[in-house]
Amino acid sequence: MDSYAPVKLAPSLVPQAPRFTLEDLVLSAETRGHVLRVLAMRRHESLVFDTWGLGALPHFTRRCAINLHGPPGTGKTSLAHAMAHALGRDLLCVRYSDIESRYVGDTPQ
Repeated sequence: MDSYAPVKLAPSLVPQAPRFTLEDLVLSAETRGHVLRVLAMRRHESLVFDTWGLGALPHFTRRCAINLHGPPGTGKTSLAHAMAHALGRDLLCVRYSDIESRYVGDTPQ
């Protein structure tokens, strides 16, 4: 088998173009402010880590994680799409149930 042969990915693992923009969403002023700060951090990452040299320090990393939480239907996925659009990125949307079994003790998928 050729180790470089194309692999067919599950549909949920194929990057997709964002379907929403920040302008499409209705956000509270507080939430919009949090989102804009996260986007600014990502946009200015090169300036902070490369130009200013923060990347050379041992306890700083370029990693960025956000936790979107709330009941179903409150716009978490829509916000992820809008943030990806704002950053000019595609995204992967994967449900937790796609990677973890709902049964305790089962092997992750």
